[in-house]
Amino acid sequence: MGRNQSFHVDSLDWIELSGLAVSKAGFKQLTDPDYTNDSYSLELTRVGPEGSSHPHTEEWAHLFYVLSGQGELVVEGEASEMRPGSIHPVAAGQLHSLRNTGESDLVMLAIYHPPRWR
Repeated sequence: MGRNQSFHVDSLDWIELSGLAVSKAGFKQLTDPDYTNDSYSLELTRVGPEGSSHPHTEEWAHLFYVLSGQGELVVEGEASEMRPGSIHPVAAGQLHSLRNTGESDLVMLAIYHPPRWR
């Protein structure tokens, strides 16, 4: 992926997440360091039915924008419903977890600052 290159998200393969804090999940990296001047990263993220993450903290802030599906995000003990159109910020270092509460994939855009390059 380059700075001036258009693409369709379907041309990217899902990269499955395993061994991390989340189950039944994957992502597609939508940006690269050259395009963002290494200031943020953007991923398409999915969590399958019954997928979830354990409570955890991370070194980067992230913002989830829900595209489809249903879920629940708990940040520092406070639960929020995740549904299409909802936006969920998580500051760096905040204890958080999420779970898919629906019968289809929970699909979100995730913006990370500083960038998260996997």
